[in-house]
Amino acid sequence: MIDTAALRKSIIDLATSGQLSSICDGDDSIRKILAQLPVVSTKRKKLLAQEYEYDELFSIPKHWKWMKLGEISSYGDAATKIMAIDVPDDTWILELEDIEAGGELLVKKRADSRMSVGEKTVFKKGQVLYSKLRPYLKKVLVADENGISTPELISFDLYADINANYIKYCLTNSYVDRVINKRSYGIKMPRVDAGFMVNLPIPVPPIQEQDRIVKLVENIMDEINCIDEAQKKYTNDIEILIAKLIDSGIQGKLTEQLSEDGNAEDLYEEIRAEKAKLVKGCKIKKEKALLPSLKTKENLLRPPKGISYLYILLMKILYLATLTAKIPAPPLPIIYNCHPPSPAPMPSIPQNREQNRKRKILSGFLFH
Repeated sequence: MIDTAALRKSIIDLATSGQLSSICDGDDSIRKILAQLPVVSTKRKKLLAQEYEYDELFSIPKHWKWMKLGEISSYGDAATKIMAIDVPDDTWILELEDIEAGGELLVKKRADSRMSVGEKTVFKKGQVLYSKLRPYLKKVLVADENGISTPELISFDLYADINANYIKYCLTNSYVDRVINKRSYGIKMPRVDAGFMVNLPIPVPPIQEQDRIVKLVENIMDEINCIDEAQKKYTNDIEILIAKLIDSGIQGKLTEQLSEDGNAEDLYEEIRAEKAKLVKGCKIKKEKALLPSLKTKENLLRPPKGISYLYILLMKILYLATLTAKIPAPPLPIIYNCHPPSPAPMPSIPQNREQNRKRKILSGFLFH
């Protein structure tokens, strides 16, 4: 079986480190992105000036550049708020449970079916949505239409025509996952702070190369999805096959039955003989009898051949039931030469003649 989750992770790591693409003739340089970046506000300058510890950066191609997330996006800016009851019925309302771990959208619900209340955050088509709650789940996606969401989802724009899906892959690669999980605070509901995310280092290639990377990764992910579907079908078929093999094996249909192999009775006798040797050699303890012993101080009831102790026990239970249920008593089993001495007389209890007859028969049968 192919570990497709690990395969997806490896593809994203390779793509965001420049190992799946190369520069092509006609590609703009990284300087074009730098020239299109907006003027940094005073508030953002303070955020970008904060110092945080990150793991050592991995190597990237020479024509790429390491940049902070807050330099190429609006992450950290104040979000637009709105009350859920004030939006039209056809508005998309996005909650965290709608996003699968890894960034796959599971369901899209509208305001009329969700019946949400409270304050929500407004997002626009093309924005990146990042969950600051439990960041290890990697709930990141790109909005394909306008809507509102839980405040736990941070929506932000990208500058200089940077590909939103490329940034999505960057936010889910192994490096970002590792450094964010180290920084997260809170035990039950871990979160990551805005200042840390604003200063998060992002490997940025030229715009045309970003587009090629996104297209390549999407094609590979489609192939991996096909592998997932094939493996699910294969797993179901394997389970059915294993069940059939087990049934055939215990019915003796998988091997040829040879006379020299012996039979089950011979095997049972061999097992008994081997266990007897082990008991004699004090290697194992002697097993207790499966049925309760019918020994008494005075005698041992030994039924004739063909009459089992289990049969006698069942007959005793049946006769006890007849005394209380008032049903006709079945005939007693005929056991020759096994009648023990008569018991001591029992105290007389006033009863009708039929019940007295049954009790006398049963008392002689039970206590001996």
